[in-house]
Amino acid sequence: MPMSKVPFVKRLLPSSWIR
Repeated sequence: MPMSKVPFVKRLLPSSWIR
């Protein structure tokens, strides 16, 4: 995922889901 989407996705999904 693009860095710009990281902060946005992190709020919707747990950080553990995003590696």
